Amino acid sequence: MDRSWMLISDRFSQPYVDGVNSFIEFAKVHLGETREIKCLCINCCNFYKQEYDSVKAHLLISGMIVSYTTWLEHGELPEHNNLDESNGENDEDGDEYDELIEDYQRGNFMEGDTLEREDVRHFDKLLDASQCCLYPGCKNSDTLLSFVIQMLHMKVENRWSNKSFDKVLEIQRRFLPEGHVVPGSIYEYKKLLRDLGLGYEPIDACKHDCVLFWKENAHLEKCPTCQASRYRVNDSKGKKIPHKILRYFPLTPRLRRLYMSRKTAKDMRWHSDKRVDDGVGRHPADCKEWKEFDLHYPEFAEEIRNVRLGLATDGFNPFGNMSTSYSMWPIILMPYNLPPWRCMKAPFFMMSLLIPGRNQPGTDIDVYLRRLIDELKELWENRVMTYDASTEQTFRMHAAVMWTINDFPAYGDLSGWRTKDYLSCPPCNDNPLSRGLISKIGWVGHRAYLPNNHLWRKDKKFDGLTELRKKSLDLPVEKIMAQLDQLREVKFGKDPTNKKRPRESKELNCTKKSIM
Repeated sequence: MDRSWMLISDRFSQPYVDGVNSFIEFAKVHLGETREIKCLCINCCNFYKQEYDSVKAHLLISGMIVSYTTWLEHGELPEHNNLDESNGENDEDGDEYDELIEDYQRGNFMEGDTLEREDVRHFDKLLDASQCCLYPGCKNSDTLLSFVIQMLHMKVENRWSNKSFDKVLEIQRRFLPEGHVVPGSIYEYKKLLRDLGLGYEPIDACKHDCVLFWKENAHLEKCPTCQASRYRVNDSKGKKIPHKILRYFPLTPRLRRLYMSRKTAKDMRWHSDKRVDDGVGRHPADCKEWKEFDLHYPEFAEEIRNVRLGLATDGFNPFGNMSTSYSMWPIILMPYNLPPWRCMKAPFFMMSLLIPGRNQPGTDIDVYLRRLIDELKELWENRVMTYDASTEQTFRMHAAVMWTINDFPAYGDLSGWRTKDYLSCPPCNDNPLSRGLISKIGWVGHRAYLPNNHLWRKDKKFDGLTELRKKSLDLPVEKIMAQLDQLREVKFGKDPTNKKRPRESKELNCTKKSIM
């Protein structure tokens, strides 16, 4: 189908209108009876769903995302390799998992690498699973690896418990032909996929959030800060159960895996190759912070495949019962290289840390972030050799965290600026606009940030006064660094015998110098 109409600037010309009509008809044919589709105008950006008439109006008024040339969200299938089509074999699933193993091999065993015996053994197991038929006489595409991946996908998508999953396996094994190779438990499924690098690293932590038992503390059985025992069970038979376990999911293998897949490697260059820079903000690459970062670090910006990350965190009760006191804090990373219709979608969210505990970590979250920060420093300073499956070349990959995303309390925990009391507003810093009301603190003076000629400055409906003060949202970095230099050494942990450290007036609302 001709899509040159997408580049026409005159959106009321007949060729553009005909193109929009052809797109609407295409979507109706491929999406069936659905009444709403994702709107691909430059404002909705393939995120919000609208009715067909609304989508058509948006495309005519606002224009279309010109880089969205393959209409994946509207029923179009991705292009297939011409060679595969010429063979005439209907073996798409088999090809997909063969490509998965091939990309895994190229990405992990690059030329010049020294292969460990364990790595080779893991690869051989995956290769066997990708070629092993599920039962005698089945199709070539019905392999053990494809079955395992699809079953685990169904488990996650439908929120099956481990017990129910094992019951389903028991029924499947009973009715499958003799000679089948279906695993008998969730443990065997996870053991096979662990070889793809989908495991995690458990790290013991002090029950009072003082330290991690990692690196220099790995051999200790008591916390060096509060002297609390590392284990809640430590009997003479060798059974040791720690009070707290931090789950760490290594970041580097997952970033490399984004380039091992031919399907995502091209999208990781979208922000440079296909993004239209016309002054409209549709992607993080359109904002001034991204561009200023490129000016400060030209070597990083020169390699467009270097990864820009956003970091988000917040706490939640995993039991869904507010009467049960528990606070689980995941740390999520998002790769911003991807196009806007993919970079903020769940399949590309990377959970790096899972922080447990009956109480939230608070400012002690830095203790748990240490493992992630060490890996981010390694990715920034030393880079990591990565294989790009789309170009079949290797390159050295950097990564950088560009932004953090959180609510106001979590912002205070991450940044070290206490978000309570009269100084809780970070932009106001030491010159707050807060005011004591009858039973609470109010911020009623923020009209001072408005432009000088703004109508609201003269409006007396806010507090009965006009606003003559002028303030800027720009907070000098030098001022922040000077305030942090005045902070005394912070001792992490929630040991009940420790008293709260009183802050001096010069420390303002600073509670720590953030590990970030």
